[in-house]
Amino acid sequence: MAGTTTKDGDFFGLPGGQRNLVIQYNKLVDDVEVLRAALSPHFQYEHEDLSADADISARPIWVAPAAVTVTSVVYLPRANSTGVDGSNTVVVTLRNITASANVASITRTTNFAAGTPVTVTLSTAAVAASDVLGITVTQGTNADVAQGILLVHYQRQTVDAAGDMTAAKIGDSAGTALSV
Repeated sequence: MAGTTTKDGDFFGLPGGQRNLVIQYNKLVDDVEVLRAALSPHFQYEHEDLSADADISARPIWVAPAAVTVTSVVYLPRANSTGVDGSNTVVVTLRNITASANVASITRTTNFAAGTPVTVTLSTAAVAASDVLGITVTQGTNADVAQGILLVHYQRQTVDAAGDMTAAKIGDSAGTALSV
């Protein structure tokens, strides 16, 4: 109901008190969603300002505490890049070093704009417990990327065959799994 219009103070025919309740409910739902997003497990890594044609090769940045699924990856440039074009691309990759697989990657043929988040495309989202993730930045000869932040959101995988409990499932006293 958020964003609905009113006509002459009428909100789908609801009296004023109920109208306020609907608005307050929508505000509560919005607040819960913002809080849920802020509290979702994540990590971030900020790389240094790179000179033109300088690269970062599979630098370890995080170890998975349990089996997880990467749900989103965002790259946030701290300053404008220069020299990025079709012949001088920039490739930013979140790599599972342990499994020798790319988790997420983006190839840019245009400059990054400072403070403008860029969604990185997921490819292999499942990460095993204790796997080491790393960042790789590969630049063309004239490409010059400034500092950037890689923000990675993930969730623990569901209950496994051994019956380990995770944030995705919680059982009641009878042993029935309840979704949260």
